[in-house]
Amino acid sequence: MNIKNNKKIMVHAYKRNGWLYRAWEFPEVLDSNKNFTVVSLVNSKVITNEKFSPRNFISKNIKNSFWFFFPNKWYNIIATLSSNNVIAYYVNIASPFIYEEEAIKYFDFDLDIKMRNTSSEIYKILDIDEYESNRKDYRYEKEVIDNCEKTLELFQSEEFRKAIFKFISPELLRLLAKKRKVTNHNE
Repeated sequence: MNIKNNKKIMVHAYKRNGWLYRAWEFPEVLDSNKNFTVVSLVNSKVITNEKFSPRNFISKNIKNSFWFFFPNKWYNIIATLSSNNVIAYYVNIASPFIYEEEAIKYFDFDLDIKMRNTSSEIYKILDIDEYESNRKDYRYEKEVIDNCEKTLELFQSEEFRKAIFKFISPELLRLLAKKRKVTNHNE
């Protein structure tokens, strides 16, 4: 996969039936290598299209957030750094991503996890009801269900969460924020 650093791209999140329900316009690729791709969400426009909902809207991300995509992993992580070095992690249980047509694309399976680097013991699993409903409605394949459940179990391990905190650290996010500011200054 060849995604160029400093490139502005799109990110597309699909439901399993192929419906593009959310798109991010022009996050900047800060680093892309064989282990991960990370984009800055600062000033990215978010277009949300919720089916049968009045929640269809456009918004803009103003937080210091970085989105990590991993090849062959059934999750991606949005990390938001606060001024006091607290990181809020939002984990999407999702298909491994592909990159085509200037966009990172993935299927979102509706299970999410929230956690903070202030405690490896505390985390919250979100949207289990939505996952169960869509699993039936969209007829998730056995491979999808198995991978979602394995990934959920993985994040229930305190040791695994600690490894995420160590990798996606305040130091790394400050370095990425600095890189983003230098790139934007040079444009």
